[in-house]
Amino acid sequence: LALVEIEEGFHVLKGSADPYLVTKAEFLSHHIPVQEFEFETTEIPDKRLHYVLNNMGLVTYAKLGGTPWLVRANLPIAHELVVGLGSASVGEGRLGERERVVGITTVFSGDGNYCVSTVSKAVAFADYDSELLDSLKQTITRVSKSMNWQPKDHVRLVFHSFKPFNSIEAEAVKRLVPSLGDFQVEYAFLHIAETQPYMLFDRKQEGVWGIDGSGRKKGRFAPQRGQFLRLSGSDALIVLTGPKELKQSTDGMPSPVAVKLGRDSTFRDVPYLTQQVNTFACHSWRGFDNSPLPVTLMYSELIARLLGKLGTVPFWNASQMFGKIGETRWFL
Repeated sequence: LALVEIEEGFHVLKGSADPYLVTKAEFLSHHIPVQEFEFETTEIPDKRLHYVLNNMGLVTYAKLGGTPWLVRANLPIAHELVVGLGSASVGEGRLGERERVVGITTVFSGDGNYCVSTVSKAVAFADYDSELLDSLKQTITRVSKSMNWQPKDHVRLVFHSFKPFNSIEAEAVKRLVPSLGDFQVEYAFLHIAETQPYMLFDRKQEGVWGIDGSGRKKGRFAPQRGQFLRLSGSDALIVLTGPKELKQSTDGMPSPVAVKLGRDSTFRDVPYLTQQVNTFACHSWRGFDNSPLPVTLMYSELIARLLGKLGTVPFWNASQMFGKIGETRWFL
């Protein structure tokens, strides 16, 4: 592990001008995970420093291959995988001729164990679906062997995506299922949307006292985290940011997250899938606070963000992530 001290001002720098990005790219090319910390953080009062060190210790342990904790799972089936699908664009820009899309897949077992993440080759957008499917097939095949799946085992694949599943992606997964082997496979396609037009209110919620020194309560009328409302046979709203999760009294009213089940899904238990989204949002190894998104999507977003930044470093080669370091939690 490499511990790298940076300055807060580095965040406005880009590419080779950012000492942190250059250092991270160099260490990752040698398959060494990196944990940064800001100089300004070391100067905060001791009574607050232990919170920072707690999170830093957690992330470091995870980056070195440790499993900090799992979630309770009472599965009526043999195997369940929860798959996060994301993407990152690399090249000269959204309209640049060199634009390529990298598919990102994160895979967790039903108890929240982080199995693996994969990064596909950078391809043109027209080839994205087929490349992501190949990457997904290799990942699931690898996990099935490591978990010793047996013929006729019941397998459930739950896909989390930041965007609606189109028919092409659904058909790609349908083609993938028979190639996995002689298993009884069911699958669910979930679009998890942060932005949606609804709000939820709890008129009995008086709020909780904030710790920002304002002397005011935060989260009045906001439902508790984990509460959900089913809108239809395939749609639900769930609260992932409740009164306790708000940072300060001026944060305003938090919005629920929409969970939308794709019509091509063969597993359609919306309450179960919605509660699972909440469980995975309480499962981040990046810190001890709950996350506003399930880690299936949050990890994909972290990977995409870092790949995008590293792509601005001249000597960086994304193919390095196909090595040993790409199988770790390097992105935390």
